[in-house]
Amino acid sequence: IRTKTSMLKALTKALATQKLINADPLGNFNYEVAATAGITWRSLTDDELKTLSSNLPLLSQEDQLFTETLLRTGLRLDELASRTWNDVEGQWLLIKPVIDASGKKVWQPKNPGSQRKVYLPKDVTDRFEELSKEKEGQIFKSCKLGNDGKYGKNISERIRSFMRRKCGLKDKDVVLHSFRNNYIDICRSVEMEIGVEMALVGHVDSNEKKINKVHRDYGSGYPDEVILKWSKKADTAMKKKLQK
Repeated sequence: IRTKTSMLKALTKALATQKLINADPLGNFNYEVAATAGITWRSLTDDELKTLSSNLPLLSQEDQLFTETLLRTGLRLDELASRTWNDVEGQWLLIKPVIDASGKKVWQPKNPGSQRKVYLPKDVTDRFEELSKEKEGQIFKSCKLGNDGKYGKNISERIRSFMRRKCGLKDKDVVLHSFRNNYIDICRSVEMEIGVEMALVGHVDSNEKKINKVHRDYGSGYPDEVILKWSKKADTAMKKKLQK
């Protein structure tokens, strides 16, 4: 938008200079992007987390497990909603593109750094098995690929409705992505190294893409044991917060 605005301003200025128009209509126009543009969510407060946690048993088994998994892993909504049993490897959940039966890529992670392995606490994987004993297809059966290319729309709407009606969390800035904010807050609370934190949640610094891309090309990322160590620390801290 900024580039096209600049081109249009250059055109109107030239037309005004050549007296082809009476005055430059964009002479005093400046396009600015607010620092918080696009950010429409916030972390839940400790009290809000406590309220949410205490009311989770009111949800269906599937929706409760989905909510808790988001809280305890920092996964994005569709990263979890799109997962199948083929993506579960022991204590790890693989975040990777979804390929349909015809070989077509129907879903992919948000950015290259988002394709990763995420630690699943054992009690979570045990509950996955209770939810889907056959261990085939989608882990969360109600999560289907929609016309918008997303898997999580229906389950997101159900959980958000529950948060408003049963938990009193009516602030429009409290959404399922807020859980990811809370998880990152937890990572910081256990003094996790920033590089591990970014690898864990699949973040790319949009202001330094070139630097990060060059850096990523060196080595092969953090060893599994490092990711595992810090994931367990973050999970322990999050469970304590939810149980307060």
